[in-house]
Amino acid sequence: MLLLNFQMHSKWTRAELLDVLNRPFLRTRYKAITDNTVGQIIQIYDAATRVEVEEIPAVSRDKKDDIFLATALAGDADFIVTEDQDLLVLTPYEGIRIVNALDFLRILEGSSESQA
Repeated sequence: MLLLNFQMHSKWTRAELLDVLNRPFLRTRYKAITDNTVGQIIQIYDAATRVEVEEIPAVSRDKKDDIFLATALAGDADFIVTEDQDLLVLTPYEGIRIVNALDFLRILEGSSESQA
């Protein structure tokens, strides 16, 4: 699972991102995930606002996903964008919409069309 919200992060979400991006099966499946691209992603990620997470309540059926929910809540996020079914089934969570990447792109396209 990748939560690519580069507007905010916590120390735990950064560690999870690194873990996911360095999984051998992902590197084999997605040739675009190289040491160089991981470095670029981490640079962007580190430039984001870091939020302090006070507590991590047990919410998701996968306890490793709870940090993403807590980070989004602490940062007053509008969306979590993920392909992780353990998170997608929770939408909305505390007013935060949890959507997959394709749906998020559709939301963005719709908002840009309404502004035109």
